[in-house]
Amino acid sequence: SQGRCTFAIYEGTSDYGEIVICDGVNEPFLFQMTGTGGLITRTFFAKEITVSGTVGPALAVIHDKHLVVAGDATSKNTIYYSSTNDIDSFTGGGSGSVVISDGVVGLASFRGDLIVFCKNSIHKLSNINDAANISVTPITTNVGCLSHGSIQEIGGDVLFLAPDGIRTIAGTARIGDVELSSVSRQIQNVIKEISSNSANIITSAVLRSKSQYRLFYSTAGESPTTSRGVIGTLTSNGFEWSETLGIQTSGLASDLNSD
Repeated sequence: SQGRCTFAIYEGTSDYGEIVICDGVNEPFLFQMTGTGGLITRTFFAKEITVSGTVGPALAVIHDKHLVVAGDATSKNTIYYSSTNDIDSFTGGGSGSVVISDGVVGLASFRGDLIVFCKNSIHKLSNINDAANISVTPITTNVGCLSHGSIQEIGGDVLFLAPDGIRTIAGTARIGDVELSSVSRQIQNVIKEISSNSANIITSAVLRSKSQYRLFYSTAGESPTTSRGVIGTLTSNGFEWSETLGIQTSGLASDLNSD
């Protein structure tokens, strides 16, 4: 009965890092591999992570020495964060939870803050390692996020799909301050088509070598030949947009390869 999975990669004490998988139904699943050489000389470790009771989060992100999860069907407004430098413990030192005033849709670690994307608002969680001063501050109560699958960082800004367009969260000259702006006015008719269908499966990735943000959308059971997407290329004059046809993705990721 699982939903679409989200992944968080923690480059901690192991040689290869840990992968945390969340599916919105079950407890988060931790997979770890250690050792060097061939597979026969390595050690594999797997376990479920108990967050709180039977909480089954749909979202996961690594932020400032913590695993942060959210999106449980029965506690949509609650964010849980693990112990400090201990991503499979939610009861030790540094762990806790925060209740937001809106249902959480996505999470992103950005410039020392945790950006919390909600259905109708956006917030930032600050000072996660300071229990006395941890805080949640609204960035906006007028703009929400349609899908966590649209959230990416490119050019030092975070892009996401809002009901009225693809927007950025950018750091400003003032320390700790952020600003919102729309970057998709040229393709507003396409954005309206994407946002008007709540059944759309949204996926995205960044191609850093081309400074491109790619977002694909389709519905379950739809013919791959009719699946569509948009490509935003970051230029000195802002984003330039084009459309794609025929690429159907239910999951998408990208990484940096210097070669």
